[in-house]
Amino acid sequence: MTAPRAVVLPPENRPSAGSLVMVESLTAPAFRGFFENLGVGGVQISADGRFLQVNQRFIELTGYPREQLLRMRVGDLDHPDDRDPDRERWDAFLRDPDAKYDVEKRYIRRDGSTIWVHVTAARIPMGDDEMTIAKTVEDVTDRVVAINALREREQRLRDALAVKEEFLGMVSHELRTPLTVILGLANVVARNGSSHDQVQRTVLEIRESAEHLASLLESMLVLARAGEEPPDLEPIILDRVARRAIERHREVFPKRRISLTVETDTPLVDGHEPWIAQVISNMLGNAEKYTPSKGRIFVLVERDDTDVCLRVLDEGRGIAEEDQPRIFEAFYRAAHAVKESGGLGLGLAVCKRLIDLQGGQVWASTRPEGGAELGFSLPALDADD
Repeated sequence: MTAPRAVVLPPENRPSAGSLVMVESLTAPAFRGFFENLGVGGVQISADGRFLQVNQRFIELTGYPREQLLRMRVGDLDHPDDRDPDRERWDAFLRDPDAKYDVEKRYIRRDGSTIWVHVTAARIPMGDDEMTIAKTVEDVTDRVVAINALREREQRLRDALAVKEEFLGMVSHELRTPLTVILGLANVVARNGSSHDQVQRTVLEIRESAEHLASLLESMLVLARAGEEPPDLEPIILDRVARRAIERHREVFPKRRISLTVETDTPLVDGHEPWIAQVISNMLGNAEKYTPSKGRIFVLVERDDTDVCLRVLDEGRGIAEEDQPRIFEAFYRAAHAVKESGGLGLGLAVCKRLIDLQGGQVWASTRPEGGAELGFSLPALDADD
């Protein structure tokens, strides 16, 4: 194939940006050597978009043999997502003599991999109103990947900072509330003149606020220790742990009606008792928030072939379908929860974390008869295991 009779000079030798320069002094062999030894991909393209010449670097860059490339056209190598916008740029370049073509886009190589390339184009007049196009194609994948990674890292840092600021704001509010109650009620008790019954009621309120504060701090500690190894597991009778958790809940909420039903003779699991107690307590606390004052909470313990399950059922509004996939995420709170109750959205995230560490599963759903179901399962043990 005849080599082109013109090249585009380096920028420092061009008379002006975008001008057309024809170099007649280079012989065909000299140009061919220059073209083949370019450090970047080089192509000559006809006005109708066909590849007329490709150099060795372009062959290496695309992975296609020369013969196949010379049967291809502009745009055939482009990533599908880049084709339409690049076609518009290319058409504008061909129509307007003052338009430039200087773009970064993606190529799909012969092996299916994607690379980023920086492509520039210049018009080369061939006489008799004919023209070909010279393109340089540089592989810039490493630079683009590095820049994108840096941008993603910066975005993650910005997101983390925003989450941190939001978290600190919520934590300060949540800690301040029970602390204010405790200090205020303690001052009331410290004064003389309170009756014995008043002191008792005040002490119960102080204890309730202190337990709320302790639960909040423990939840944050559990999530902070996410990478730690779990302690050794041991046989646990699940209904006994549930009874103790229910009794503690009744001490704080004496008016709440709670029932426990055990539908198995062997509610034995492999677990860590303090963690199980905390999970049950958190699930009861969640049910307490959303159950009307005259509503009931039901706790069921049952067994299937491989697991023992504990379900906490309430008579609240249930869980919206859009909230169910995220209900166990740390700091996630449904829109109605933000309006109806306080909290950081840590309790159920802690439940999932602790049950995961014990090899179990958690779930949340809306009951057909109304209200929500929160539950977990742990591997069952037989008495002779």
